[in-house]
Amino acid sequence: MTLSEWQISQVENRIDESNIGIEELRNDLIDHLCCCIEADMNAGLSFDEALRRAWIQVCPNGAKEIETETLFLLHKTIYLMKKITYLSGLFASVFMIIGSLMRFLHWSNSNSVFAIGILSFVFVFLPLFLSIRFRHSASPAEKAGNLAGIAGAVITGAGVSFKMLHYPGADLLITTGICLLTFVLLPFLFYSAYKKAI
Repeated sequence: MTLSEWQISQVENRIDESNIGIEELRNDLIDHLCCCIEADMNAGLSFDEALRRAWIQVCPNGAKEIETETLFLLHKTIYLMKKITYLSGLFASVFMIIGSLMRFLHWSNSNSVFAIGILSFVFVFLPLFLSIRFRHSASPAEKAGNLAGIAGAVITGAGVSFKMLHYPGADLLITTGICLLTFVLLPFLFYSAYKKAI
């Protein structure tokens, strides 16, 4: 049995009451509900009873919950990336603080502990954090600003690491990184904040 236009519009209205924001999901739910309704009506149920049963079967807790679960699955990688980002930030911060304390107390291996912290911060936390910002950038200008931030942070961090390990080129790296952060990223961030505030 095929549903009439009126019956399909009833199913569409029921879904639209849930304010589903993903158009593809809305269409898939309508299609799935219609299939379930047709099967129940072929078994002898009325349209209203078939719609009620199909709704309970397909979305027992409402269509909005399905949308929430869909968004979660779609963004599962981003959630995992955010967890890794914040855990790496915590790890790096703890090692930098402990390394600084060890240097203050003149304990051995303080440079190694601090170097682990700063390298984790520069080459794990900052790239992950700024790449998340880069993905959420809407305009090309925002992407360029965030890219400058990534480059500036990594170059500055590499320069600080070089300085601690007494490698050549540390001053040039630090100067380049700080120039990128000061003259590209900071003006962009302040300009973006100003535009949002207006």
